[in-house]
Amino acid sequence: MGILKVFSLVKKIIPKDVTQTTNKLLGAVKRGHQISKRCNSIYTPYKMGKVKTTAKSVTKELGKLKFQRDEIPALAASLTYLIPIPSPIPLTPLVYGVGHGINYGLKITGKVFNKIF
Repeated sequence: MGILKVFSLVKKIIPKDVTQTTNKLLGAVKRGHQISKRCNSIYTPYKMGKVKTTAKSVTKELGKLKFQRDEIPALAASLTYLIPIPSPIPLTPLVYGVGHGINYGLKITGKVFNKIF
């Protein structure tokens, strides 16, 4: 089984909202990096200033992203997908399932508190 076949199977297994959220995060990081490259070429002559400018612009672009409560499980799963920590168990599906469980629990408790108060 070739590596391309494995990647195509993985793409079919991963839910669409996780891939969309991952693409949003990667796009924001790429935009922030491109903005910092333009600013560094004009304003910053030393290395540590370039790192600071890159970090600022990436965090600014990530701060512009807005997520709703229903997208939180996909956000958590995509963050565990992007963090380069090797683990013996696949964390992304585990975090995705736990996120959906927590989201469901929050919806139930919200309904209960709305009925009480």
